[in-house]
Amino acid sequence: MKTSLTLALILTLFMIASATIINIPAEYPTIQQGIDASIDDDTVLVQPNTYPENIDFSGHNIIVGSLFLTTGDITHISLTIIDGQSADHVVSFTHGEDSTASIIGFTIRNGLATQGGGIEIVNSRPQIRNNIIRNNYSDSGGGIHCSNSHTFIAYNQIYDNTFISPLGNPGGGICCENGSDCTIYKNHIHDNMNQDGAGIAVVNSDPIISYNLIYDNDAFDLGGGIRSDYSSPTLINNTITQNDANSGGGIYCLQSTPAIVNTIIWNNTANSSNEILGSPNITYSDIRGGYPGEGNIDDNPLFVNPGMNEFRLQEDSPCIDAGDPLSPLDPDSTRTDIGALYYHQFTQIKPNNIESTPNAFHLSQNYPNPF
Repeated sequence: MKTSLTLALILTLFMIASATIINIPAEYPTIQQGIDASIDDDTVLVQPNTYPENIDFSGHNIIVGSLFLTTGDITHISLTIIDGQSADHVVSFTHGEDSTASIIGFTIRNGLATQGGGIEIVNSRPQIRNNIIRNNYSDSGGGIHCSNSHTFIAYNQIYDNTFISPLGNPGGGICCENGSDCTIYKNHIHDNMNQDGAGIAVVNSDPIISYNLIYDNDAFDLGGGIRSDYSSPTLINNTITQNDANSGGGIYCLQSTPAIVNTIIWNNTANSSNEILGSPNITYSDIRGGYPGEGNIDDNPLFVNPGMNEFRLQEDSPCIDAGDPLSPLDPDSTRTDIGALYYHQFTQIKPNNIESTPNAFHLSQNYPNPF
């Protein structure tokens, strides 16, 4: 352990010594100029403001971040805006960027493109983290479009993205196609619109979709929450609710075999097949109307206040401790719950006011790069 820590410290010091922080607008007036001046492993650090730009990482494996990186203050996300001015993708990763290329802590809005109005990703592996991605327009992937890319999409708010043409194409919030085996983790994906797959569309891809809230998305035809075509995605601990479509209000599957576990699919609406259209493999999930599969239940999940989009579980929810017993335990060390938001069964204050001691530690990657 001592040797590992020593090596980690040496690596961190090397990263600090070999990389540069480029400050916007102190050193360059635009984010794109900062990107153009960077080299791999640099950080382009952006002050709060509205930047009317359409930025392209141009193959630079760098971090572009707001002051959320240095402060952890989420208010910087809404105060640091990249506005695409309805001119093109707001952000582009189309030159083979790897997983060290990241955009973190921005509001990304007013993109307009055939694919990927907010963020377009082609043949690349970037990280899209802690952003607000809203009010973008595209026929495929209004918020984020991925093609032949292995993208990490986490902790984002993706909402109010919609399509351009009368018919649109799959993917209001996110579209993963052409072998895009993305990781879609702990996002809020809501109030997006498209012809099909208003929340998420998956086409010829096998992403891992876990711990997301997918709600209030509206598909004019197929798959209000998720549409899956010719794919085998894995869905773990998601809450898919209050979505609407002509068919398959929650999930629509075409020649697809999604593996779904520990997921709530409840109170979606459609002219046919409110919750699910197709034949996914579902276990240990809560499906309105029921669904064949080990551990599945058909009980009101008892959200705290679904009318106000509060999808935490009430203390008497049937979803508590009802997930797959082979899944990892919840953070409160109990059997996993069903849904994206687990119910914490223990308070912080113990008898005699003795607080519990942590039984594990985790060292996260430093941000920005360098720290």
